[in-house]
Amino acid sequence: LGAFDFGEKSLLEFVKSTVLAFLDDPATAVRQEAALTCCDLMEVHLLHMHQSKNGSYRARQTTHSTVELILGKLLMIAITDIDPSVRTTVLMRFRDTLTFDKLLSQAELLQASFNALNDEAFSVRQIAIELIGRLAGLNPAYVLPALRRLLLQLLADLEHCADSKHKEDSASLLGNLIDATPRLVLPYVSPVLKSLISKLESSSSIGTAAGSGETGVAIAVLSTVGKLALVGGNIIKPHVAQLLPLLIES
Repeated sequence: LGAFDFGEKSLLEFVKSTVLAFLDDPATAVRQEAALTCCDLMEVHLLHMHQSKNGSYRARQTTHSTVELILGKLLMIAITDIDPSVRTTVLMRFRDTLTFDKLLSQAELLQASFNALNDEAFSVRQIAIELIGRLAGLNPAYVLPALRRLLLQLLADLEHCADSKHKEDSASLLGNLIDATPRLVLPYVSPVLKSLISKLESSSSIGTAAGSGETGVAIAVLSTVGKLALVGGNIIKPHVAQLLPLLIES
């Protein structure tokens, strides 16, 4: 249904009255396909609406309300569905298109997206960072404070968490955050680098005795250091003498 060419015929009311019901289906595959169908049909509608100036103001307002309702329902699925594959699919669909950005950057919808930053599934958090990082350009006053809190949380987790897998995930997510919002990270390059260097030093000393537990952490930290270097540029130079021996040893 999502792939069929209906021309300029809008199926929003059909999505609202029929397709949305399948988002609550017991079968994971059905919920997943229903979410993708909603996204596909909404995207087609929005693209046609942007290209056309036809229709009364009242009709456009009604259509806009319907789109927001459907989008809100999809975001709810993206943070509450019991299956992480469904949550990942919905967020990935939003990430892979710019069509919904203007709507997703509205405060009430952003708040729902922020919840995905704390999802139990690593893949969901990763995609949420990439999506919200892009939306920061459209609503920086609302997005950047939330991402700044996330930056501090990831640094704290990397520093104090005892679980190696959790530290590895935190380092990887920090790298995603650096990629997604270089403007946010730029003022914090030095403290972030110091934290990463400290983690490399501890991983190097612990790794030999502890086996592979810290290996994943070291790999994730090294990747994040590389991303930080691309953002920091000359800010990294004073730390090169301390960093190079650790990179060589790792």
